[in-house]
Amino acid sequence: MLYAVKNTESQDESATANSLLTCFATGRRSPEDVYWLKENSELLRVLTCTESPVSVASLACYERFYQEAPLRLQFFPQYYRFILSICRDLELLGFSGDTYSSLNQFVLNQRFVAGELSDLQRLETHWLTSPFNSASEPDAALLDRVRNFCVNAPYFAVPNRKAAFELTHAVFYISGYGMNNPAWLADLKTSLEYAGMVALLDDDVDLLAEVLVALRYCGVEPPFYWQHVARAAHGSVVATESGTNMPGNDFYHEALTLGWAESLAGGALLANGFTASDAVFSRGSRLRQPTPLRELSGILWRSAERRTGDWGAFSRDAGDALSDVARTHIHALSASCPKFDEFFHHFSRSVAVPR
Repeated sequence: MLYAVKNTESQDESATANSLLTCFATGRRSPEDVYWLKENSELLRVLTCTESPVSVASLACYERFYQEAPLRLQFFPQYYRFILSICRDLELLGFSGDTYSSLNQFVLNQRFVAGELSDLQRLETHWLTSPFNSASEPDAALLDRVRNFCVNAPYFAVPNRKAAFELTHAVFYISGYGMNNPAWLADLKTSLEYAGMVALLDDDVDLLAEVLVALRYCGVEPPFYWQHVARAAHGSVVATESGTNMPGNDFYHEALTLGWAESLAGGALLANGFTASDAVFSRGSRLRQPTPLRELSGILWRSAERRTGDWGAFSRDAGDALSDVARTHIHALSASCPKFDEFFHHFSRSVAVPR
């Protein structure tokens, strides 16, 4: 059960989790900053899903926020999903109190979900407002729309980062972050594989990590090569002190998602440890630019009406135009997934628009 807190982990893992809490709660941003809400809701969700060994004492840094949560929800209803998520996970991690229940009732009474035009956000709200350990489903019309989006595999073979993240998040909410596994989640396997191949071609380890997690929540073991790439990126994450300048955007989200994927595979949340004084995340090794995705797309675009969706023909006729790095990476990727030829057919966009 994914919500049970581990109590047999090493002291290093516990120290890392507790230091992350201190850093995100007090060392990066102010609770008055909406990005504080985003970052802390994501951290707490990952710690909950990975059963990280969090001590109750380490959650004390959230005491003020937890006590003020009803006032914050009243004044900032537009951030209700962040506030509700933080309080939900604090209680799941061992925080004493029942604030989540009262916030949840307020959200339902005020019909905040009626203000959401996004089906994904409606789906998230359904999950957030469902009782702990619930396997309840959203209304049939919403579920049908989300399912139709998720199983449209060719759509995810074309680079569209926003759509790919919506796919992974839909899996998270439908599966209750792995707590239930509706049979039709297996229909998403091809969509996730296509999104994963785009991520690998573009060296997008953030998306790749979410795809790895989503595949596991669909009951699918990710390909070894994909896990190898994510593990290498995970091992290259480093955290340093921010000094007096906190950058507007760093590698924190990638660090969390890579750690999430690695932890579900049996590894550590952070490969290089962490202390509470660290606040800025960065990544070492990366593929050179342009990425294989850009190289492939450029060749296909320039081929115009001669474009082919046949990977065998393309690799024979245009493969030499690829750099050695791209060719090696694509060969490993194609060998890792039997559906690569099908993926390339859609990725190539070789079906002409009628004139």
